[in-house]
Amino acid sequence: MLLLGALLLLLALPSHGQDTMQGPPLPKGACTGWMAGIPGHPGHNGTPGRDGRDGTPGEKGEKGDP
Repeated sequence: MLLLGALLLLLALPSHGQDTMQGPPLPKGACTGWMAGIPGHPGHNGTPGRDGRDGTPGEKGEKGDP
């Protein structure tokens, strides 16, 4: 009986996949992790990244949103 109760409890709890998929998907390049606080990071608040080719400092190969 205790085993049956534990099984029902596990079935009633939301899985990790259901818990994290709330809301609409983020746009491509959106930054939500630890790099979100770095200014000039591509995709951060819609600001483009800098690749250094336009005379502004930046890391080579870093690209922003079109």
